[in-house]
Amino acid sequence: MWRDRLNEHLKAKKQRLTDIFRREEHSQSKYIGKLEFIRGLNTFGFRSSKAELGLAFEVIDSEHIGKIDYEQFMNAFRKVSVFN
Repeated sequence: MWRDRLNEHLKAKKQRLTDIFRREEHSQSKYIGKLEFIRGLNTFGFRSSKAELGLAFEVIDSEHIGKIDYEQFMNAFRKVSVFN
């Protein structure tokens, strides 16, 4: 599953999940959209299909507003059941 691959990638590269969000959240809005989510993961060297990451974003965006905040982003990687 992409989530597990991402966690392994971050660990191997000694990168932090928080850095992905902070790098993409430019406007001080405290949110990132789907394109920023996908670009952020790709920028950190994580490779997955745009479709797979787009689907993951839609699951994380539980309010269906087209953007996620820092808390949603971080919680998504703590809750294994969200993606199973």
